[in-house]
Parts: sequence; structure tokens; C-alpha cells
Amino acid sequence: YFNDFAREEFPYANDCIGTLTRDDHGRLWVNTCGQHRLVNSLGLFRFDGYQYQPVDLYLPNGEVLAIPSIKGRSERGHLFGLASGGNRLFLLNPRTLEIELRPPLADTQSDLMWRGVTEWQGRLFALAAPDTAESPLQLYREKAEGMDLILEVDYPARLWSYTGDHPIRVTEEAIWLMGAGWPLYRYSRRDSSLREYGPAAFGLGSLPPKLSRADIKGAVPRLLIGPDGRLYFCMPAPYGLGFFRYDQARDQFVPLDADFPVGWSAQDLFQDERGQLLFLFRDEARQYRAALLDSLGRYHDFSAVLAEQQDIVSLSSQDFRREILVSSWLGLVNIGVRSRETIQQILPGEWVSAMEQLSEERLLVNTVDNGWWVWDESTQSAQRFTGPSCGDDNIPFGKGMKQQIIPDATGGLWMISHAWLVRYDPAADTCVCYPMQQKGRLFSLLDVERVLIQTSRQTIGLYDLRSRQFIELPPGIPADLGDMLRDIYVDRQGLIWIPTNNGLWRLDLEQGESRRLDQRDGFADFRFTAIHEDDRGLLWLGTFYGGLHIYDPETGQVRLIDERQGLSNNAVMGIIADASGEVWVTTQSGINIFSPAGELLTTLYQEDGLSTNKFERFDPYRSPDGRLFFGSRDGISLVWPDQLKASLRSGTNHQIYLTELSFNDYETREDRVWRHDFHRYEPLHIPPEQPYLHLRFALSNYLEPGRNRYAYLLEGKSRDWQYLGRQPELTINRLPPGKYRLLLRGADFRNNWTREPLVIPLHVHDFFYKQAWFYLLLSLPLGIFAYFWVRNKQLEARRLETEVARRTEEIRQDKAVIEAQARQLQQLDELKSRFFTNISHELRTPVTLITAPLENLIKKSGHSLEATVRRSLRMVLANGQKLRKLVEELLELSRLDARRTNLRESPTPVVVLVRRLVSAYESGAAIRKIALTFTTDLSTEGYYLLDPRHLEKIVNNLLSNALKFTPEGGRIELSLRQEAAALLVEVSDTGRGIAPEDLPHVFDRYFQTKREGAELEGGTGIGLALSRELSVLMNGELSVESEWGKGTRFTLRLPARPAEAKANETERSAVPGISAGEEPVAERAAARLAARVLIVE
Repeated sequence: YFNDFAREEFPYANDCIGTLTRDDHGRLWVNTCGQHRLVNSLGLFRFDGYQYQPVDLYLPNGEVLAIPSIKGRSERGHLFGLASGGNRLFLLNPRTLEIELRPPLADTQSDLMWRGVTEWQGRLFALAAPDTAESPLQLYREKAEGMDLILEVDYPARLWSYTGDHPIRVTEEAIWLMGAGWPLYRYSRRDSSLREYGPAAFGLGSLPPKLSRADIKGAVPRLLIGPDGRLYFCMPAPYGLGFFRYDQARDQFVPLDADFPVGWSAQDLFQDERGQLLFLFRDEARQYRAALLDSLGRYHDFSAVLAEQQDIVSLSSQDFRREILVSSWLGLVNIGVRSRETIQQILPGEWVSAMEQLSEERLLVNTVDNGWWVWDESTQSAQRFTGPSCGDDNIPFGKGMKQQIIPDATGGLWMISHAWLVRYDPAADTCVCYPMQQKGRLFSLLDVERVLIQTSRQTIGLYDLRSRQFIELPPGIPADLGDMLRDIYVDRQGLIWIPTNNGLWRLDLEQGESRRLDQRDGFADFRFTAIHEDDRGLLWLGTFYGGLHIYDPETGQVRLIDERQGLSNNAVMGIIADASGEVWVTTQSGINIFSPAGELLTTLYQEDGLSTNKFERFDPYRSPDGRLFFGSRDGISLVWPDQLKASLRSGTNHQIYLTELSFNDYETREDRVWRHDFHRYEPLHIPPEQPYLHLRFALSNYLEPGRNRYAYLLEGKSRDWQYLGRQPELTINRLPPGKYRLLLRGADFRNNWTREPLVIPLHVHDFFYKQAWFYLLLSLPLGIFAYFWVRNKQLEARRLETEVARRTEEIRQDKAVIEAQARQLQQLDELKSRFFTNISHELRTPVTLITAPLENLIKKSGHSLEATVRRSLRMVLANGQKLRKLVEELLELSRLDARRTNLRESPTPVVVLVRRLVSAYESGAAIRKIALTFTTDLSTEGYYLLDPRHLEKIVNNLLSNALKFTPEGGRIELSLRQEAAALLVEVSDTGRGIAPEDLPHVFDRYFQTKREGAELEGGTGIGLALSRELSVLMNGELSVESEWGKGTRFTLRLPARPAEAKANETERSAVPGISAGEEPVAERAAARLAARVLIVE
């Protein structure tokens, strides 16, 4: 990785950059050099990976701190440095930009300037040097009251730049210091002794001449404590020296020339935050060379990292093994460092399709275009592989892509070669071929006898190894899967999973079941590319556009991981797990490493040592010793997973910090912009009128900062993190009201997320009419009203309880009275029924005794009687018959009341019956000149199951009424028809009709109109009431329609139940308990009378 921050779009970036200091929150503080410092008086920048921000520092009195330069970071997290040309020593709070000055030197020593400063165990140690050689070099130590002078030494003749830092280093035993030239001093902290080390101590016979600033270019001596705790000294090559290590036992400096190649000349010495030392050299061609001394005392050649750099001023890093920030006269560069011990490239330039282990140190490799190879681990070389043939018709190890090499339990390797299924035995170097009679592609060994084979782009077949031919697939298993197959996988339950370009197929050969899964089952894409089963039985599924899915076959739950959650690319091409269970996912832009729980751990790219960023559909391979092999168009990337993961994760502890915050302040109602002091514990108060917040932020990762990603969460308002992608700023225009925290977190390009989020407490005020106190104020009168209302309701409830008790008692008493009256009414009703029954029987007998002799007399002697007598007898007979009919109707009503009337249903020729009834009224109608007609569309031979007696009574009553109320010249029409399941009998006339106020009561018993002026018509109010009740008994309905002055229409609707003419007569009692066929007592009596002579006294 290489990030050049000296680009034109970065203001101030393409000039000399001095030393860098990283504060506790990961922000970079950049010291300038060159024209920015000398001409423009710019001493300090802050860099966040996106832009440079000049920093002006102010003293408490408002005075500008001129040209500050940061020299280091204290244990308290403050930055310390020098300013105003070395006249001021200061401490800087990087959070608040507050300055704390250390006491300046006395006026009598105004010619002294601060020349060097360091910290040890929380105290500052500083060197003061004069502008002239007459004054001594002074050593000061920080104390509570200020700076305490602890040592004065002679100030030597200046050999190097007076603007350079004077070396000073503090250890437990001594303080090492040096001026602008020899000697190097060692001040013992134990006995206060002073020891000088001149040029002779370093093997230098004579002093070199004084060099110009152009020759030096900032090259000054360095004193550093190495990772082994020993002192290292660098005298730059322009002065004729190199690197030395102090040998405390011999009290001398030992040259390190023998540790480095001949021809490398020392340039400078730098240290990272882990204490590792980076030795900088130039070779004879003036190219940079470098060596790293790590914490274990081992050297590493870093020349390849810095070889292309120019005019280096400073090197800094948290860990030189991960990255190096290079400050130079040309700007700032960040270089990512990778170890060659974790990723190795094999067969570069070959398009690899399949791999499998031949032996412990030999890997068999198939390529798409260039045949077979064997990679030999011991010789680190690749040789072509020919292999055995399987007869003249098949050469399995010739050129051609083999997409799979599958081992079996006995050490054999299976593959498909054209139209052959091949088993190769590496131990015997022999092969067996199984003819398929068609070309195959993918396959899977189901058991020792069966192989499932892709026989075309989208079809499968089941191959039997014993018979060496294809056999039928079980019922329910389709052969055509609809689109291109990408893999065939058998899970631990024996189920077959086949990802295709049109869904994921699940096949159960034992049960004969198949199912296709796609977006309707929760997947983001139907183009499945790869499959892997983890130790929990979950399926990791790759898709071409939808990213990675983790699918639970038991519950059907799907978890999606795509670019929004950090996946490097949504086109997933291969999935494999390493020995520790972590899952490696290849995509068309890098390899992603996931924890077993599905957490994205990191991402690898070509800059990390991969042969390419773009991977194809071919499966990666894991060797028995745990190494991973990833094939591509550019060879194989061989990865040692444990070593690689350890190198990527070690020391990664990024922090996120703000670079700008703007909001509208609640107190002032003015917009505020902050560029410091972000770590507040009190919340930001934001008014409801402008509830916005704008943030700019950065991550303490300066390697590929443009690929850093960010997310935020409104804690308490949302449960899910909102991902911002690579945008390092956030604007929320409508913050929800309330007290809550805004959390920010970030991740580097390898998906290493910050362990702790950045917290911004917020108090977004709401409008007063939406706040709790306002609602409380509004609710106060409502509360008072509610109190009195509830109180009133309670009093009312008590009153009502008393009233209810009183009314209940009254109701109880009234109920007793009503029950007594009901019993009396029941008794009266029974008396009435008995009365009508008795009176009907009593009247019926005399009427019969009157009409029977009259009929006999008229019949036998009518011709001998005078006409006047004959007419009188007939009139008496007619009135007697009328009286008998009235008695029968009263008797029928009494039977209905007593529920003793039976239905005698029998097959009845309805047309014949009704026509006969109509015929009986034709003479009377003719006498009154009334047109009486009968119409029907029914057949005369049609029989219906009904009670003819009741039908006859109803029709007679209707015709009798019609004839009675139709004037001369009028019209009466009887219609008989069937509609659906109903038999309809309609009797209509053109009489005067029924008055509207009488119409609702015509079916009431004994009803007679009370309409004023109506003429007396002699009706009893029994006929229509009896007809209505008989129709109900027959499960029918009798209705009336009438228009006053125009006529009336009665409609009888009965169930239409066709029957055979000879069907047995069926009876149904109207009331349970009365047996069918039982006649009323009066009818039986009448029947007996018909057979005898009645003698009346």
C-alpha cells in the first residue's frame, strides 16, 4: 500500500514536512520545515488523512505562540514542544488547544535558547544553548515550580545546524546530552559524575570541517533507547560516522558496521511507538536502504519499502512492521508494510482451476489453458505433470480445464475428463476411466456406488459405478434445474445442495423431494455462486450480486452480509474455512475473513501479497497442514492463515475523532463551529427551531484512509447502526427531540472497527407545547375537573345504587303482580279456548240437526211445496250452512290455539283441485257479471306433496272475499305457478281494495275496519286470520298487496315438493306429541252422526 499525501488537492502538502507526533486519540500533528516555517511562519498542521489543517496556538493572554514545533507526547497525553525560535517551552492539551508555558529563561540569560527537550517518567528534561560559544550548555529538569538547573557543561564549537535538535536522552542510570558538536556527555544520576566521549571514542581521528545547511539538510545526531534497553547513537554520514551501540560493561560505543551490508552509509535513526529502531542508509547509488531492529533483537531488511523515497526528513509509526509515515522535503507519504512470510505466490500468470495434494510436499494443479503442474514445496518449483493415460480414447492429464479434483477415502483422486469419469491413484500412478457417453462438468461422490454428475449446463444425472452407466433419478427429482450449475454439495445429513444461476436447489434422493430457493425465501439474489457448510450445519452461500448469506436449513432464517456491512465486494466467488473455523470468502475484489459467528474480521488485497484482487468461480483449497491455496487468473496465492491473521490483527486499535462540529446553540440561538474540545461530558443543547448537527470525523488509520468506513447510531432512538460508507462526514437536519447520545465508529480498509465509539451527548429541546411541563400545565385544570367529575360520579353512583335498590324492589313486587296476572290471563285464555271449543261443538250439533233435515226435506218434498215455501227453506238452509262454516272456522282456530291441528300431506293434483274450487264460484260470479279466470302453467298431471284440506280452506276464503268485495263488471283472477322451489297461488280482484290504515291488520283475528263511514259488510274477521295461520302451518306464507280504489292481490307461497301420484300419504304433526292420523274429537263425532238417525226431543 502506498498513500502519497503530497498531492495538489491538499493545500500546504507539497512542501517540506518535518517530524510527526500522534496524540492519544490518534490525530497526527505535523511539524513543518522549509518555506512554510521560514517564510510563512507556519509551524504546525493537523492531518486527518483527508486534509491538512493549520493550527494556531494562543497563550492565555491572547498572544500568538509563534512557529510552534511539537517534540513529543507526555505520559499525561499532553504534547510538548518549542516555539518562537526556541525561546519558549510549552505543553499543549490536544483536546482544548490550551497552552501551558514553562518559565522562560532569566533576562540575564536572554542569549540562551531551548535546544532540546525530552520526557522521562512524567518530567521534562530540556537543554538550553547559547547563540555564542562563550555561554555554557545547560540541562534543566521540570519541577512543580518550574525548570530546575541541574547541570552546566562547556558549549562546543558548532558542527551542525544550529536549528537542529540537540540530542538528549534520559535513562534510569544516566542523562545523555550533546550540543552542536563534540563531545557527547554522560551525566550519572547516581553519583552526579560527568563523562565525556569525544571523536576518539568513536574511532574518528580528526574532526570533519563544518558543513553547510545544504549539506546537512537536517541530519543531526540521534540518541535512542532500543527495544533491548540499550543506547543507540547515530552520527550521520556527512560527519564521517555511522551507527553505534553503547556497551555499558566496557563503557564504550561499539560500531554496528558489521551488522549491515558493505556500501551502506548511515543517514538517520528512527523509533516507532513500540520501541523498534529503523536504521536508514544510502547505498553507493544514493538510493535509500533500511533495516529494522524488532523487539526480539532481529534485523529485517526494509530497503524495498523505502527505496523509491527521496529527501527523507523523518520516519514515524506506531509499528514499523505495519506502516511507515515518511516525512520528506517533498511532502508526506504513508507506506503499508507486509511480511513475505505469510503469503506466497505460485505459478504466476497461470489461470488455475483446480488443486489437490499429491503428497506432503507436492501439490497437483490444473490450469485452464496450460495443462497440469506439480508444485514442489521442498524445491519451491513447479514442474509439468503428464500422468498416466486411460487407453487411446482418453488422456485425462492433457490440456483442458478440470473444474474439480475430489479425493475419496482410499486416497484416489476423481475428476471428469471430457466424456469420462476418471479415478487417479497417485501412489500407483494409474487411473481407471468410467465411460459416460456424454461430456460432464461438475460432480459429487454420493457413496461408493453412485455419483451425481452435471451432464450439461443445467441438467444432472445419476451415475452407477458398478454398471458404468446412468440410472434413473428417483421420482420427484428433476433432471433439468433451469440454469447453469455452480457447485454440487452433499451436507452432513445427506441432502444435496446445488447453487445455480437461477436459485438454490435442495434435493433429497431418499425421500424423492426437491425444492428451489430464491429471493422469496429471503435471499438478496437468485444467482448463487458458492456454498460452504460450517460446524453448526449452517450454509454459507455466495451470490453474484447480493453478497454473502448465512442460511439455517432448519429454521429457514437468512442473514445477509453485503458491502454495507463491510464485504469488499458483493460478487462472492468461493468460500472455505481454515483450521480454526474462520471463514475465508473470495470475491471479485479481495478476500474477506469472517469469524465463525459471521463477524467480518479483515480483508486482504493484492497489496497484502495476493496475486490478484479478482477471483473466479473455482474453489479454493485447504491442505492437510492448514495452508490455504487461492487460485486465480494470475496463479496461486498460498496463505499461512495463522501467521497472516496474527500480523494483521496485532496492535490494531484505531480511534475515531472529530475534526469539525457545527450546530445551533440553544442558549445563544447562533450557529457554532468547533474544531477542538470535542470530548465533552455535558450534552450539546440544540434548539427545536434548528435541530441540525454537522460532523466531520476521521480515523486514526492513515493507511488507505480513503477506504475507511463509518457508521453512527442515535442511542435510545434507534437500535441499528446506520452505515455511511466512506464518507467522513455526517449531517442530520432533523434530530429527534430528547436526551440521548450520538455514537460514531469507524473501520479501516481491512474492516478493523474501533473498539470504543466516539460519544457525543445531545439534548435536543422540543417546542414548549410538546414538553412534559406544558402537558402537565394543560392537564392541571383537566385534573381538577376530573377530580370533581369523579367525585360527582361517585356520589351519583351511590344515589343510583339506592335508586336501583328501590326500583329493584318495585320491579320485584311488580314482577310478582305480573306473574299473578299472567297466571290469571293463562287461566282466562284456557277458559276462552275451552269456551270456544265447547260453544263450537254445541253450535255445530244443532246446526247439523237443522241443516240435515232441511236438505232431506228439500231433496224429497221440494217439488211438492209452494215456491214461496221452497225459497224460504233454501234460504234457511243457506244461512244454516253459513253458520256451520263459521262454527267450523271457530273450531279450527281453537285447534290451532291448542296446537292440535295436523298436517295430512299427500300427493295432490294441485291444478285439478284449484280448478274445481274456482268452478264452484263461477255461477255466483256470472250472476254478478264478474269475470272469474284461472291461469296456470303447471301440468294437470303434476302432483305436489301438501295438505289439500288446508289449501282448500285458504283458497275458498280468498275467492269468497274476492267475490264479496268485487262489484258488478269487475274481474277476479286466480293464478297458479311455480317459481324456483315455491308454489304460488295468487288471487287478485278489481274491487275497492283495502284502506291503507287497515292493511296491516287484515290478518288479525276478529278484525273489522273502524274506518268512519265504512258500510257494514258482515265480516267476522276469522277467515283471513285462519288462512294466514294455516299457511304458516303448511310452512308457507300468505301476504297481501292492495291499492285503495283499485283492487287487492293475495299471494299464497307454499313449498313446491313434486310427488308421484301413487305416493303413500305422509302426515306430520304440527305439535310434538300428537300422532299422525289422529282426528279431532268433533270430527269423529260428526262422522258417527253421518251414519245414524239423530232423534232430538
